[in-house]
Formats: sequence, C-alpha cells, structure tokens
Amino acid sequence: MSTPRRVGHFFLAMKPDAFVDEGTFARGLADYLADLRSQPAAEGAQVMAPGDREWRCQAKRDAEGIPLDAANQQAYADIARQYQIAPLTRLD
Repeated sequence: MSTPRRVGHFFLAMKPDAFVDEGTFARGLADYLADLRSQPAAEGAQVMAPGDREWRCQAKRDAEGIPLDAANQQAYADIARQYQIAPLTRLD
C-alpha cells in the first residue's frame, strides 16, 4: 500500500440513510475525508477531495468578488453608459 497506484475512485451515496443513520454516515464521511486529505502528496501539492477546489474558489470570490475578463468589463461599461447608471468599479 506504500506504492502510489495513480488510481481514482468514485463513490455515490444517493440515500445513505437506507444503510446507516445520518449521524453515523456523516461521522464516517468526515473521518474518511480527514484521512484522505492527510495522505502524502507530490511536493508542492496537496491531496484534495471532490469539491475542495470549488469551495476554495467560492470562498475567495465571496471575499474578493468575481473576476471579469476585459470583454465583459467593456460590455458592462457600455450597458452602464446606455442606461446612464454608475459603472462597475473594483473594490481593491
């Protein structure tokens, strides 16, 4: 088990309470994810579970806002001019 196998796994629990009560499932899942995330990773990387990257991105966007590319910035500026409303501004 010490040799990396480069294998991915997929688990789907559509109705876990058909097998165990909700608290048992939640504790088991939390333990599994903690163990998964604590596994050794390649240098400069970390082991992540499904959703980790997305939750991190959401937290960053909640704190800093959603980045807009230049084309969308221009489109919103044009709309603001057309309707004579204040344009979007950066909150730096």
